[in-house]
Amino acid sequence: MSESDTLVEILDEIRVTQNRQLMNVRMLAVSLQEVCQQLIDKIDRQGTTGYYSVNHDSLDIVRRIHRGCMELSLTRGWRERLERRMNKLEDM
Repeated sequence: MSESDTLVEILDEIRVTQNRQLMNVRMLAVSLQEVCQQLIDKIDRQGTTGYYSVNHDSLDIVRRIHRGCMELSLTRGWRERLERRMNKLEDM
């Protein structure tokens, strides 16, 4: 197997990972939107008389979104480096 073939396989795996992670981040963002809307509704209904938890779901969701975006950033960098390497191999 040539280096170029190996790079193509790795790039394919990265693209699959990126797409999976992108869908996950989107799902989490929608979830965060819903959680925040529920909180806004509660604030509007109950104001300062409501019970608010320090364990609110938003923190967990935001952390998961952050991790997902970080992974997307890393995999994009890897993909771009591999694509540049493939272009150099093709130019040879």
